[in-house]
Amino acid sequence: MRTFVKNNAKGLAVVLSAAMVLSATVMPADAKAKKPKLSTTKVSLQEGAKKKVTVKNAKKVTWSLNKAGKKVVSLSKKSKKGVTIKAKKAGKAKITAKMKYGKKTLKKKITVSVTKKTSTDTKTNTNTNTNTNTNTNTNTGNATPTPTATPTPPPTPTPRTKEVKDIVITYDDFQNAGLDADFAHACAIKLADEEAETPFNLLKDKDDRFDLKYFESVTIEVQYDFRDEDTSSLNGGKIALCLEASDVDGYKDADKFTYGINADETEYTLEFGDDDFTGQCAGLNFQTWDGNNDYAAPDCLEGITVKKITFNAIKGAEYPTA
Repeated sequence: MRTFVKNNAKGLAVVLSAAMVLSATVMPADAKAKKPKLSTTKVSLQEGAKKKVTVKNAKKVTWSLNKAGKKVVSLSKKSKKGVTIKAKKAGKAKITAKMKYGKKTLKKKITVSVTKKTSTDTKTNTNTNTNTNTNTNTNTGNATPTPTATPTPPPTPTPRTKEVKDIVITYDDFQNAGLDADFAHACAIKLADEEAETPFNLLKDKDDRFDLKYFESVTIEVQYDFRDEDTSSLNGGKIALCLEASDVDGYKDADKFTYGINADETEYTLEFGDDDFTGQCAGLNFQTWDGNNDYAAPDCLEGITVKKITFNAIKGAEYPTA
């Protein structure tokens, strides 16, 4: 009887030891995932300067900027590996990075301080007043009069051409205006809103005579950020022209639309055709389909960056003379 108990005790000890080893070695996936790290949480820049903040160990990162900060800095090249910060004007901004690792999310804030650009104008003013007044008052009676300087006429302004030229809006134009150019899958590309709290019109900024009636199409150039090489889940999509600012939401068909988005192309053109568009364009909706032909984010897609918008002028079109 003692031998039986003794042997059972030994067996129980072996089982408990094995259980302890297993519990020590089998760890949840979250415990194995390393916590994401930012290269810095404080950034100081002068106006016009750029700084890249990098991220380690993150599966996915969502970048956001506080409302006041949008006037101070702009964000570009946003990815799970980092973001580029460009200083626009003096002030402070707060950037939030939501970093996914395993099944957890870590939120970190980056404080950005922007100061005015230090003047590099180091003119030494070569007029060092070397007039030492060497007139010894010899009074020879033959003093030469100082010639009178001929005034330089103001430059004649270059007359604006009547020819209607293509209007191009770049990624930097969006950033400088504090407008979004980086999206998940449904791109609400804002170009003008005269009733906004701060009215803007990127097209008129390029030429204040802009009117849709002088243009035949619009071309959008994008950059896809894919998660992996299999892009088959990006199965199509839609591009729509919006005349009203309220329609620029990334989804509506609005006033003119076409299909044909795919993973192999990054440049698309929407022809106006016989539509008699006049006035201003509030923006564009650029929306992708997923693998089920639904308007949703494809699994393969991390994000979309709008690189350039071009309004293509009608050949031979001219602005009226003033």
